[in-house]
Amino acid sequence: MRGNNRWFIVAALLVFAAAWLPYWGFRMSAPQYPDESLTLRISRSGIEGDVREVKTLQKFIGVRFPEHIPELEWLPMAMVGLALVIGAAAFARTGWFGSLLRWAGVALFAGLLVFSASIVHRRLYDVGHDRDRHAPMTAVKD
Repeated sequence: MRGNNRWFIVAALLVFAAAWLPYWGFRMSAPQYPDESLTLRISRSGIEGDVREVKTLQKFIGVRFPEHIPELEWLPMAMVGLALVIGAAAFARTGWFGSLLRWAGVALFAGLLVFSASIVHRRLYDVGHDRDRHAPMTAVKD
């Protein structure tokens, strides 16, 4: 096995593992409550953490909390498929087919990364801008 192929195996294993780990998470805190923080984690099973508390707080400023994230239904399988292509590229012999698999793995990785980033950007934009104008606190800007 060539030295470069090891990197493809490592990449395939990392992508496969990432399909089962939490995708994103954040912690919210405020100076008024120094010892308290709310956390949310987005994983393949949905949004986890202090969901109820965050929903309650967001109602005051009119933010619509995403109840369902449809991308989470296909993302794990897309990542497993990507891991399989990258893993196959590691074992492909040199030649046109091996090169094709390697470039396909790179293209799929880049495409999935750009596509996922654009979906997250759109969701975050919607959360901050698609607001209830009749919320109790109207001084918070989009």
